[in-house]
Parts: sequence; structure tokens; C-alpha cells
Amino acid sequence: MSSHLSSQNQSAYKAEAAHLIEEGNEQLLKNCNTEARQAFEKAVTIYQNIDDKEGIVDTLIQIGKIYYRHTKLSEVQEFFNRAIATYQAVADKIGEADTLIKIAGVYFRDVRYYRSIDAGDSLQIALDYYQKALAIYRDVEDKHGVGLALNNLGLVYFCLEKNDKALHPLQEALSLSREIKFLTVEGSSLHNIGWIKENLGRAKDIGSDEQPFYENLDLVEQALASYQQALDIHRQINDKAGISDTLRNIGATYENRQQFNEARTCYQQAITGYKELGDRTSISDIISKTKIPNLLNRDDPFFPPLQASMSGRTDDGGSPKIIESKKKP
Repeated sequence: MSSHLSSQNQSAYKAEAAHLIEEGNEQLLKNCNTEARQAFEKAVTIYQNIDDKEGIVDTLIQIGKIYYRHTKLSEVQEFFNRAIATYQAVADKIGEADTLIKIAGVYFRDVRYYRSIDAGDSLQIALDYYQKALAIYRDVEDKHGVGLALNNLGLVYFCLEKNDKALHPLQEALSLSREIKFLTVEGSSLHNIGWIKENLGRAKDIGSDEQPFYENLDLVEQALASYQQALDIHRQINDKAGISDTLRNIGATYENRQQFNEARTCYQQAITGYKELGDRTSISDIISKTKIPNLLNRDDPFFPPLQASMSGRTDDGGSPKIIESKKKP
């Protein structure tokens, strides 16, 4: 059908599909999952009619996410397999690997929010998908894909407590990204190296506020240096989410070192960036986990409606940064 459509008609169909995607996302925000799925399935049909493979794949993954959140694992795999088959059918190896990366991201990223299935199982599934993608990228000599997959692999290894394997893929990703000038991966790998080193620098048994949070201060200094390099790159490429994410992690590290003025400055800069992005989830995460008061006025429209009780100190240290696309942020 697509070969008989004019570019004008193609644009009209794409606009209709985009509207359905937007409608589906709005339904998700209302927890109307059935209505969201119906909107996404209509979008899939349109994308199939105009042979828009990226649209097909992205929308099938969206539908898979809905089932994932409700622990309907057979349905999850059905939609993910359809997404992978879209590129396998035309022997598009790079498209197949890109799809594997996106699916792995569902298992790695969403388990933190939905806890739909056992975290260890989810991480192992993510690891398998990332390894398959990496093998394909290496086979077709797609260095950008290799760097992306390595960045994500290092994080999964660390989350699986395979600490001896975690830093090597990230350092390889960093070296490769510098070789090919892939700043997105360079910034993310530096961010993630900082995140892992900050975690490894912590005391094994953290008790009261009087007990030092960190026992390996050299690793923490290395983490902060890595974060600063990442921040410089995020600013260079105007990666607004990356800027805020890294500032948030630096703030958490300063807070854990009881450098509260420095932490406040970083948190406030991160919150300003998240406001520009409309990212209420990340703002809420900062407010609920820090013991630093008054980062937001209570009448601020971005102030979380229900603030979680303060823990007295953050054990969070920020968050890692996975990459799901080789496109510029």
C-alpha cells in the first residue's frame, strides 16, 4: 500500500498515527490501559499500511509495556517478538539490534517503577537482549551501536551485583565513543562510571548519621570527577535530561558527604532543568529522598502532592543513565 501513497498522504497517515500515540499515552496517565492499548493498536495498523517499520516497532513495544506492568508475560513476549520480527523479515540487522536495545530497556528501566516481576529475572532478561544486540552490532561493524550496548550492559552487570564485570564494558564504551566522537555515549558512560564508583565507595554497613557514609574516599572523588566530565559533555550537546540527571547525582553525592550547601545548589539546578522538561517524576524523586529542606515551595505546581517521609539521609546516590537510541538527544 505504501508504494501507492503520495508523500502528502504518507504525512497525513503519520499525523493520524502520532495523534493515536498521543491519545494512548494520555490514557496511560489515567491508568486506562485498555483504551491505551486500543489506541496503540490502531496506530500499529496505520504504520503497517504505510510500511513505517520504526513506528510499528515503537508502538508494539508500547503495547508490550502495558502487559508487562500487569504481569501478563506471555502477551509481553508476543508483542516484543512481533517487534523483532518486523526487521528480521527484511533482514535488517541494525533495525533488529536497535529493537533488542529498546526491549531490553523495558525490563531494565521499568522494573524500578512497576516491580511487575522479580527484579533479578527482569535484569537477566535485559542482559540477554543487550548481549544479543551487542553481538549483532559487532557483526555489522556498527560502532555507535556497540558503544550504546556496552554502556547499558555495564549497568545491568552492576545491578546484578556482578561488580567485577560492570566497569569494563563502560570503559570500553567510553574509549570507543571518544574514538568515533559519539558524545551521547561518552557523556552517559562517564555518568555511569561515576554512579558505579560512588556506590562502590560506600561503607558496607551504614547506620546512623554519625557514621561516615563513604569508606573509600578516593573512589568518591573519582566519581565526582567522572560526573563533572559527563556534565560538561551533556552541556556541549544540550542534553537537558542528561544535565539534570548528572546534577542530581552530584547533589546526592555531596549530601552523602554532608556538604549540604553544594548539594542544595546541584539539586536546585537539576530541579530547574526537570521543570523545563516537565519531568515531575524526577522532581518528586529528589524531594522525597533528600533531607535538605525547602528545595521547592509547597505552592509550586511541581511540588509533589504527597511528599514521602524523609529518611534522614539519602542512600540513593542518584540514578544510572541507559541509552535506547543512537539519535542525538
